[in-house]
Amino acid sequence: MSAREQTTRYPGIYSRGSRYVVVTRGRDGKRIKRSAATMKAARELQATLKADILRGQHRANHALTFEEYAREWISTYQGRTTRGFREPTRMEYRRSIEKKAIPWFAEHCARLVDAEPRELRRFLASLQAEGRSLSTVRNHFNVVGALFATAVEDGLMPHNPCASVRVSRVEAGSVVTEKKKARALGEQEIAALLAEAGEWRAMLEFLIHTGLRIGEALELKWSDIEFGERPVVKVRRQTRRGVTNAPKTEAGRRDVPLSTSVARRLWASQGAPSGPVFGDPATGEHMPYHRSEYHCLRAAKKRAGLEWVTFHSLRHTCASLLFANGKNLKQVQHWLGHSSPVLTQNTYLHLMDDGLGEADFLDGLTGAGWGQSGDIPIRTPAASARAVRGETA
Repeated sequence: MSAREQTTRYPGIYSRGSRYVVVTRGRDGKRIKRSAATMKAARELQATLKADILRGQHRANHALTFEEYAREWISTYQGRTTRGFREPTRMEYRRSIEKKAIPWFAEHCARLVDAEPRELRRFLASLQAEGRSLSTVRNHFNVVGALFATAVEDGLMPHNPCASVRVSRVEAGSVVTEKKKARALGEQEIAALLAEAGEWRAMLEFLIHTGLRIGEALELKWSDIEFGERPVVKVRRQTRRGVTNAPKTEAGRRDVPLSTSVARRLWASQGAPSGPVFGDPATGEHMPYHRSEYHCLRAAKKRAGLEWVTFHSLRHTCASLLFANGKNLKQVQHWLGHSSPVLTQNTYLHLMDDGLGEADFLDGLTGAGWGQSGDIPIRTPAASARAVRGETA
């Protein structure tokens, strides 16, 4: 007859004859029982069992792979803040998961529960070995961190293995490349690009004047242009990867000043209030990004010998012109719709005066009124509004 189990000073550990028995229950409620030769071994065994249970290794889905969980997670993830999770962001997360994380974990650490900080440091090193910028590496790693944080909440893991891994400029012997500096067009380059733009000069000049993101410009309706004493464009929507949403941050929702010549041009060509300001020439509807790049920019930059130029280069050019003409960091932040002056400062350098003021100084840099010459004799807000409408005093 076997000896009876006797309680010890440690809950869950019993003595039985010359051995010790560890008793606990898994997350599924089933009783787990193991034995050890010494009390020290029994206590270590108890700690191991608890860790294993937290890992989910005694659950029916203990064999869940990283890929299986990742594909489910990316379809249902709702973010970790009260702001929610935008669909364009989900698309970016999905691309990161599918192109970077899933292939790496399938080869090096297939089971979700096996991921430890050591594996995550190796994954980070693989990202850094590609020579990407620090921000790009951090973005990919943060996606995986969000996935593991959710896995902890789901009871599949005892802790987030990413939490103790630091994303620094130098990690595991690899050097992350510096982020490329924003490149803006000079005055001669602006003139060369616009000279080759043909029917799309209006749109390219508008982007240089306003600094709007191309996704913001493509979603503009005529009702978003306010013609009056101080003409402005009201940025309220943007399109990204085929999905239209409100601006990502509150700072992106803004009113951008328009110079008189730009406002006059828009006034003369405006359509129905609900129609797009820059529509697809084939359909008259809002223009997809790939068509805008093809129609508006590709041929012009090639003919001008400026093949490095992108739509975002025009945004950088606007910032450069704003700084060069006395706008300060805070003003440029609001003009461009940056969420923080730190972002503006990290990209651009100059600081100067208060208040956005007028936008007419831009006319002299890109050519007043698309072919119109001479100074515009405007001295008062009322006169400015009349000039936009083409009225005489």
